[in-house]
Amino acid sequence: MDNEFNELVANMIVLKRRHVEAEAAYEKSRQELTQYMEHHSLKTEVAQVGDSVYQATYVRPEVINIDEKVLIKAVGRRVYNKATERKLNKKLLYSLVQQGVIDGEVVAKASYLSYNKAYPLISEVADAVNED
Repeated sequence: MDNEFNELVANMIVLKRRHVEAEAAYEKSRQELTQYMEHHSLKTEVAQVGDSVYQATYVRPEVINIDEKVLIKAVGRRVYNKATERKLNKKLLYSLVQQGVIDGEVVAKASYLSYNKAYPLISEVADAVNED
């Protein structure tokens, strides 16, 4: 391998470590500020940081969850199915192909390959061999 490649890999490893550390420090600071605002019952507060002024607002997002079993019991399966969308279960599909219920050629004709965003995967090698 050439030096440029080695430097690019080394730089990426260092930056990833810094990124992980920065995310952890940010999350800790965020939790501390949230706890402070909860403890002092603050909704919105202004802070002077150097020459800048920042506003911190306490946000508690709400999520409505639905107990599907209770809903099915209340409205019935037929009505419930009108409010749901079916999605292909690939494991079940492959199982049906293996059982011979569905022809594999039919599935192959309906299949296509797509790619996600490419990225380099770096892993440490236990017994590295230097090729100088």
